[in-house]
Parts: sequence; C-alpha cells; structure tokens
Amino acid sequence: MKLASGLLLLAGACGPPSEQGTLMAEALVTAAPVVSEQLELARALRDEQLSVDGPAPGSGFRVIGSADALERLERRGLRVRLLRPDHRRPPAPLPAYHDPEELNEALAALAATWPERSELVELGQSVEGRPLWALRIGQGDWRVRVLAAHHGDELVAGEAALALAEQLLEQEPELSAEVWIVPQVNPDGVARGSRYNARDVDLNRNYGFQWSDAEFRSGDEAFSEPETRAVRVLSGYRPFASGLSLHAGAELLCYVWNWTTVDSLDESLLLDLGEAYRERCSLPGFSVVNGAAWYFTQGDSTDWSYGRRGTLDYTLELSLDKSPSADELQVVIEHHMDAMVAFLEQAPAVLGTVRAAADGRALEAWISPVDGWPSVSGPDGSFARWFEPGTLTLQASLPGYAAQEQQIELVAGETTRVEFLLEVDAQIQVRPTPGIVPWGSEPRELELPGISEGPVSLWRPGYESFLLEGSDEVFSITPSDLAPGPWGVATPQGAMPRALFIGERSDRVSVQEVTIKGDAVLVGGQGFGQGSRAWALGWPGRTMLAVPVLGEHSQQLQLDASFLEELEDPVDLLLVSAGAQLAVLDLREQALVDTAAPADTQPPWLDSGGAESGTDDSERGRGGCGCAGAGERGLAPAVFLVTLASALLTAGRRRNLERRSLSDAQ
Repeated sequence: MKLASGLLLLAGACGPPSEQGTLMAEALVTAAPVVSEQLELARALRDEQLSVDGPAPGSGFRVIGSADALERLERRGLRVRLLRPDHRRPPAPLPAYHDPEELNEALAALAATWPERSELVELGQSVEGRPLWALRIGQGDWRVRVLAAHHGDELVAGEAALALAEQLLEQEPELSAEVWIVPQVNPDGVARGSRYNARDVDLNRNYGFQWSDAEFRSGDEAFSEPETRAVRVLSGYRPFASGLSLHAGAELLCYVWNWTTVDSLDESLLLDLGEAYRERCSLPGFSVVNGAAWYFTQGDSTDWSYGRRGTLDYTLELSLDKSPSADELQVVIEHHMDAMVAFLEQAPAVLGTVRAAADGRALEAWISPVDGWPSVSGPDGSFARWFEPGTLTLQASLPGYAAQEQQIELVAGETTRVEFLLEVDAQIQVRPTPGIVPWGSEPRELELPGISEGPVSLWRPGYESFLLEGSDEVFSITPSDLAPGPWGVATPQGAMPRALFIGERSDRVSVQEVTIKGDAVLVGGQGFGQGSRAWALGWPGRTMLAVPVLGEHSQQLQLDASFLEELEDPVDLLLVSAGAQLAVLDLREQALVDTAAPADTQPPWLDSGGAESGTDDSERGRGGCGCAGAGERGLAPAVFLVTLASALLTAGRRRNLERRSLSDAQ
C-alpha cells in the first residue's frame, strides 16, 4: 500500500473527511541505500514542504508533513515509517498536563503564594486571544530567561517550566539572578495539540535573524505572529544574559548557530557552558551539540536571541517523548531540574553598567568585546555576560556618544564589575516630523530639519539598523521594516537618540487620554495588562528614565509624575503594556498622535490573505496629529497601534508595583 493511501485510511479514524486534505502526519524518515549521508538526507528534506522535527535516535529524521509530501519522499528512495497519522496529541485526556487556562491559574497561584519573590506579567496575546504570561522570579544583578512550548505538541516543555518556577521559589537562599519564565509561548498550539500556532505558523521559525520563507510554515515575514513579537518586546526592555528554550523530541542541549555550520565567535564558551549543564543532568546519554551540526533551522529563537542581543541562548530538548505519562513526566523533570537551576544561578564573568558621564543617567548601548560578538545593555544601563578567563578588552558604544574601551582581567569562577561613563559626542537636539510614524507597508516621508544630505540611518541597540534614502531635509522611511518602539536617527551632523517612534499593528491596547494631576500622571485607555512598565524620555540625552507605576487597571495606569521635574522639554512618555509599546510625545505642551482604527475595523490577521499586515491611512481612519494643553486638562489621544487584552490586578499587586518600580529606577 502506498504511504499516502494508507495515511488517508488511517485519517478516517481521526477526523471527518473534510479534514483529510490538510492532515499533517508525523513520520520517521531514514536514508535508503541511494542516500547514504545524514547531511544529504537533511538537504533532501529541506526541499520538501514539511516540518523537520529533529533527528531521530540512530539515523534519520522525524518529520511532520502531508500525505503527498511523505509519498514524495518515498519516491525519492527514502524510507518513511508512519508514527502518528495526526501529529497532534491524541484527544484522550492527559491528566498530568495543564491546558492553557489551568497553567495560567497555576502561575497566578505561585505569584500569590510568593508575592515578595515573584511577579506575574502579561506579555501579550496569542492569535486566538489567549494571554501570554510570564512569571518573574527574584530581582537579582543579572537577568536570565526560560521559554517553553513554542511547539504546542511538546507538552513536557511547559510542565518542566512550571516545575522549575516552583523549585526556584521554594529554594533557599533566594536567587542571585532575575529569572523570567514563560511556560507556554504557544498556548493556542497547546490547546489544539498542534506544533503550530492558530495561523499554522511554526513559531520557532518566525524570529527575525536569518529568517527564511523557505522554512516550512515560517510565517509571511519575520515576527509576523503576536506570540514571537511578545517575546521580542520582553527582550527589548529586559536584556537577558542567558536563556533556555525548552522543547521535546530529543535528549540534548543545542547551542548556536542553527542556520550555518560556521562557528559562532563564542563557540568554545557556549560548548563549555553546555558541558557544565550535561554534567549535572542525570539523563542517560544526554549530549551537547552545535545546532547546525544537528540539523539546519532558520528563524529560531536562540539564533535571534544571540544574533541580535548577544544572549547566550540554548535549545534544551528534554525527552524523546513529547508527552510522557504522568510517572515518566516526573522522572524527566527530575533528570533536568538540578542542571536547569545551576544554569540559571551561574554568575556571569562580567557585570556592568553604562551611564552618561554628564549626569549619570543610564544608557542603552552596544557592549562589544574585541573580536567577539556584541550584546546590549538595557534601559537601566545594566549588562551581564559570560567570557572565558583571561585579558578582555570591552567597548561600550552608542551614536551621539564617544565610544569607550576598558581592559579587564577575568579570573575563572569570579565576577568582575565594570562601569562605562560615556561623554556626549556629536549629539543634536532635532525632532523629526512626524515624531510618530504608524506601522504600515508604504514608504513615508520623514522631515529632518537641518539635515541636507545623508547618509542617514535609524538605529536601536539589539536591532538591525536601516539606511534611509533622501536629501534636502526629506528622507524616505518604510515603517513595516522596523520593529515598533523608539528609534534613534544618525546623520552626518550628529545623532538624535530615540527621536522617532514606530507604531504597532493593531489597536487592542491604546492610550485615549493623559492627564497631569498634581504628583500623578493618569493614563486612560484600554487593554492595559498586568505588569506594565513606563519610562520618560527628554533632554538632555533622551535617556530612558524609569517611571514608577503606582497603580494599574485595564483602563487606567497611574504614574509617578516626579520625572517632569528632572527632564527638559520636549518630554515624551513610553509605555510597555501587554506586549504593546505606546508613546505620548511632548507631554507638557501637545500630544502628537497616531489614532487607532475604529472599533469595528477588521483585525489585520483576519484579512483575506490570512497574514498580518499594515494598512494605509484611509483604511485605518487615521486622524493625524492633534494637540491639547497639559496641566489639569486631558491631552489629546495618543495611541500606538498594538496587540493585547486586559487583566485585573491580583492580591498584593500594589506592594509589588512599588517595590518593582523602585528596583527599575535604581
């Protein structure tokens, strides 16, 4: 019997005939005599429209594909053995596992039980509207991150992440690091038992470093999915020194690169850190491998984390079985628990800060070792990094400031602290027009007063820079090329730090009114999520000054207004809430606005093409710029188009907010 025919017969028992045409089966593909090399087999699989789910034990690859795709592999002389006619987990109840709602309840219970040690933060929303929750544990000197369940059929990953959170909260002494755990990046996939999200995109092929549309179900573009954009927003404001991305289907720890066999500049260091994990992991046969030596992928989370932000990020394949039984699940978690905790607790070789020499304010900058891969400092100026022992020359750089180098001696097992104080150099105080550019696909004109010729570029630490075309104070910008949020402008005359804001793609979170009232700034709107952050931007330097969030509700944020006494005009406000980045420009005098689409406008992810894309002004009903006075009066609506739903405060939230705001400001 041909494989395709047999597969369709099996499919009849798994779903109605209408679903048979799109059925995705899981199979084991091994090389027949005509294909003898593993790498040749990998290349053959990349030619087909299917998901390579990872090498199988021994030889061959586990794949997910349609009946037609699997039959084509047979015709090419490959051996194909069907594992499951439907790649999704069986519909029978799995009592050992949490569905998305149950897992959210478990996270909330941990946050309520340990209010002094943890914080529940809403990162965004999935395609189907499920909240993406993170649990922050500790407030240490450096930050590490754990992501799980990019693939919804790898259920053991989310359970291991939840068990890790419990272990970290219960242990004594407390963590030295600040750990962020996201147990389900793909809650829609978990609910469906599917590898893919609700738009049939493989989220671990959707990140924006070496993204390729040749990868199966990689999305229409990098970061086309709300789930991956939520991870990007979190990483943009909390720089992570290291990370683990939890998966299942193999038993190994995989380090970058995944897209090329050329070694990264940290190959030796990454291998050493991986070997330290392996030594603590009690799983028999567990190994450490270079990603591309295992199998090629493009657009995955670890390559992006390292490639754009310098995070030493690993893919952790927990077990061969993606959904082991209840007894086996606990055994898998126990095999890894000590190794995961030790990985997160390992102190970095360097802890540092970057500040402006003139006023000591924090700077978000590139941190580059000579002959090494760069990382970035966060809005609070902090950074952390592992390096091999010996003499290290480290440079901090940022447009508008003179770069500075320091030579330091690193001793194995010790942490060295370093501080960079950067002097202003070629920084200009110019505001582009417009100051907020809504996200969209069409090029737009950007006026830069006094800038007659290029090169002009847009920059932001941890993101790809973009060169603009134009002259005579008018330059062309394509907003859809840029990630949402604040961007600096570099010109021959000097740099304008964070001078331009790029809007987002939807209007589920918006600012509708801002009122300065006494010692508070009241931000009214919709869709604000739990765990909102705020920063003020003003002169000198356009540095990001952390603003304490004194109270939050889905329709209002209350901010401490003391920043208005510290900054010179124009003062802007940046809010990060529920995965959204919202801006109010020129807070005291006038608000430059980007008006959200009407409430009845069809969300962009429901368009006829099934892709999330920008729209022009007429489609969005954009109202342009509006102004209103400050003081006791409400400012005109100031909206960044964004993603997400609202959440109410949990018990003890006010106390956590005050403590967190104080920590962010330090």
